[in-house]
Amino acid sequence: MPSSVPRDASASRSWRSLAPLAVRALAAAPERLTLILVGLAVASGVTVTFGVFYPYTTLPLAALLIGGAWTVLPRGPRDRRSAFGGGMALAGSAVWFLANIHWAAEYLIVRRDPGFLTLSAIWLSRHPSTNIPSEGTIPVADAVHNVIAQAPQAWNLQGDVIQPQGAKLLPAVAAIGGWIDGTTGVLLANLVIGAVGLLATYALARLFMGPIAALVPAVGLSLTVSHLWLSRADYTEPITMLLLLAAMIWAWQGVEKGTNGPLVASAIASGATLLARIDGPIYALGVAVGVAIALLMSRRGTMRSRAADFVTFALVQGGVVLLGHFSIWTWAEAYVARLGSESRELELGYAAALGAMILALVVAVYLSERRGRIRVPWGAQAPRLLAGATVVVFAVLISRPLWMTTHVSNPDAFQIPVVEYWQRSAGLPIDGTRTYGESTMTWISYYLTWPVVLLGVAGVAVAAHRLGRDKAVWAVPLAGVLIPSLLYIVRPAIIPDQVWAIRRLAPSLIVGLLLFAAIAWQALVARWTRQGGHRAERTEWASVALAALISLAPLSTWFQLTHADGWGLRVTNAVYLAEQRNARAQVDDLCRYIDGRAVILVGTSSHFGTIRVACDVPVVLALRGITADEVATMTEAYGRETVVLTRTLENVPWAVAPSEPTFHSSVYYSTSSLVGLPAGSPDKQDFDWYVGVAQPDGTVAYVPGEGNA
Repeated sequence: MPSSVPRDASASRSWRSLAPLAVRALAAAPERLTLILVGLAVASGVTVTFGVFYPYTTLPLAALLIGGAWTVLPRGPRDRRSAFGGGMALAGSAVWFLANIHWAAEYLIVRRDPGFLTLSAIWLSRHPSTNIPSEGTIPVADAVHNVIAQAPQAWNLQGDVIQPQGAKLLPAVAAIGGWIDGTTGVLLANLVIGAVGLLATYALARLFMGPIAALVPAVGLSLTVSHLWLSRADYTEPITMLLLLAAMIWAWQGVEKGTNGPLVASAIASGATLLARIDGPIYALGVAVGVAIALLMSRRGTMRSRAADFVTFALVQGGVVLLGHFSIWTWAEAYVARLGSESRELELGYAAALGAMILALVVAVYLSERRGRIRVPWGAQAPRLLAGATVVVFAVLISRPLWMTTHVSNPDAFQIPVVEYWQRSAGLPIDGTRTYGESTMTWISYYLTWPVVLLGVAGVAVAAHRLGRDKAVWAVPLAGVLIPSLLYIVRPAIIPDQVWAIRRLAPSLIVGLLLFAAIAWQALVARWTRQGGHRAERTEWASVALAALISLAPLSTWFQLTHADGWGLRVTNAVYLAEQRNARAQVDDLCRYIDGRAVILVGTSSHFGTIRVACDVPVVLALRGITADEVATMTEAYGRETVVLTRTLENVPWAVAPSEPTFHSSVYYSTSSLVGLPAGSPDKQDFDWYVGVAQPDGTVAYVPGEGNA
């Protein structure tokens, strides 16, 4: 009978052999999980663009992309300290995801962008494209005046199909959640993206600071109201942020190691931002400028080889951007046309800038081959000049509320009555033409606090100083963060209510200032350490205090001190509210009463797409009250049993007028604020739904609710 000693020794050897594997896996986890999700996103964007979004097309393409990138991307650190930091980041992002499930939005009613994006994802989980058949509703709508087979803005009739507005990458990624767990999977998909975004933040920070210190900006981002709110519903900002961070990670690695594979991966990720949102070219341009400057300044290889690397990068990125242009024009043509010249100018500006960068590198190759290394006359002063310039620019941007007031250029802009309403509610001077665009840096302080913002500006100056000292790779995060940010700092072009307005700056500047604040923190600690003496004794405590400030200051923005009804604390309702809570139950009730029949929806455009997608039945929208003759005409055109839905009793020709709604529902929303974050009780919208069945004579037979039959 064998003794236990050899068995124990064998087990010990097995554990020793597994330990290095676990260390490598934990150390690599943030980068590898970022790669996996980016690969899934790009594959989803490609297959949905060509109208072949199926599991058997998307998942193999994703595996091909991930496998190819896995082989060309650097392996990264493998030491125990990196494993500990990676493990902490992984555990933290998992806890963040689980903690937020309870507050995941039920955004199934079209009020703002997540409505049509979520419904598009639900549709894609069952279909290969976002084109929704009109199912005979066009003749129904044509038969009656003021009845349409589409809904304004979000659901556009294009030929004989309905096209939801917006780019399609996010709905496609969320639809993968639908493949796994239906509507629940769709509603939780953006939380997964937000959690992996935290890992990508850590992975980028780890490139220029220690594996433990890199946790600081990731923790800070996890506590920002913006990241919480935008990740709980289907907003495009988290996936855009993820693509941008991944692109900067791989561009940094490609420049630093002098290899082309990571640069190609960076080009694909950054170019895919146009698959995610219509302003994607500005994010792609930021990464491209960073790569161009970094390659121009780098000393690895020859100028000719570095120029060739950038041409490869530009061709790949430009090709993906072109694919995004094709995608959005194919699947949301009316949406792009409605934006007019804005998207066209952005794409033309991107193309012109990309061409200019290629030309600049060609000139640099010519000069370097004729004259050797290119020298800048003021090169010795470059670090101070760059650092000083960044401080001056940000000082001007921060000070704008003191000397500037911005207004809409178009006095007929739709935001004017909305802004006036919020101004009255807050007791502010009434001027609906104000955009509050001069306060964009102040908006950032609502989410990060001013100390973190100022540390972030200092970090930008530190990074610019390092770039000036021939640290070429620093051009990547500087340009990647600042170019898209500066556009929206100067011209936000969004209704200025919070938390909505921060969407313009969340993918780049919110996360960017946290990263740069961490850089400033480490630079300050290094300086104090070098000085020695009495200050050196306090360096450790000061370092801990700054790290705590950067990581925990966003938590303070959850609370507001108020004295309106006596002094007290109020909680920002975007933090504790599941946006559109109860909407899913309302939609389930609507679909149950509809029971597969055609629908005439009277006067409630917000539910047009909800009914068409969630209930999967044809629907027309009556913009005003309808008569019995019109009901009879539409029922005949449908050629099937028809249900009439309304929230306004008098708009329908009832056979017998209902005495009460078929059912009642209340849906909750976070509130809005022009100054600071909204706090206090959330908004509640009550829905009284009247359901009826169209009769042959055009009258509508009321369907009583289950509780009042």
